[in-house]
Amino acid sequence: MRTQLNMSIIVVLSLGLFACGDTIDEKEAPSKTEITDRVKDGDTTDYCTSFGWYEDGKCDTFCSSPDPDCGQCGAVPVCEQGYEEVNDCILDDAACKEETMCGSTILCRQIMNRCGNDNGDVAFVLECPEGYRVDRECVQDIACIEKEDMCGDPYVCVEEVEVCNAPACEAGFIEIEACRFDDPQCVTREGCEVIVSCVPDQGCAATPFCAGDEVQHNSREECLKNNQICRPDYRCNQQIWCSPQLDCALPFCSDNEEEVSECTKNMRECREEKGCGVSLICQTI
Repeated sequence: MRTQLNMSIIVVLSLGLFACGDTIDEKEAPSKTEITDRVKDGDTTDYCTSFGWYEDGKCDTFCSSPDPDCGQCGAVPVCEQGYEEVNDCILDDAACKEETMCGSTILCRQIMNRCGNDNGDVAFVLECPEGYRVDRECVQDIACIEKEDMCGDPYVCVEEVEVCNAPACEAGFIEIEACRFDDPQCVTREGCEVIVSCVPDQGCAATPFCAGDEVQHNSREECLKNNQICRPDYRCNQQIWCSPQLDCALPFCSDNEEEVSECTKNMRECREEKGCGVSLICQTI
């Protein structure tokens, strides 16, 4: 009898301590995942008070009262496209998932397609292989698989590819062919395997030009192809190339020939061209 009395006193004292708000060692606490499940099942115990989780630097959404660590959050969870909010999910339903935001949780289930057949009203989900998404029609230059649903209606699976936005100059800048090596204001933008060069738009109206005894070229390559002496003229973010106008004709290869350093074919398929002190070898393509 005395043993039973002592046990009763111990239990009463323990409950009294718990009721007074003393926290329990967190090592003895269930996992927060387990507590979340208990709260969802209707458990009203204020675990955050019991284990001192209010204002501990971590946001706990399962607390009976709002946890100040979660801040002032007014957002409401919503289901993503293709899902609808439901009251509960069937056990092991892979098409059902939770969406949580600011301490509020809703259940979202993938929208089911329905059709009638000999077996009555049948619900189903449109499925695609991994890496593909359901769509109404194929997209040009993207892999696409045509399929039929359980009702015999067609749909397609389109490969999920990352959309790349080509680079562009920022506001106040204009695009030019290439940056000059000595222009500190010129910047480049890279993306989608494309590089653009940008310089500040200074509202300049001047245009580059070559002298009267020079020939204008649009690129350095074009200039070097026709002359050994080339100079650039750069004005208002535009650049051209200028070469001396020669009194003699420079040698060149015809359209069905290519310039080579030495002939690699039969000598009949190669010829030498000379002019203006320049010599080159042309070989039949």
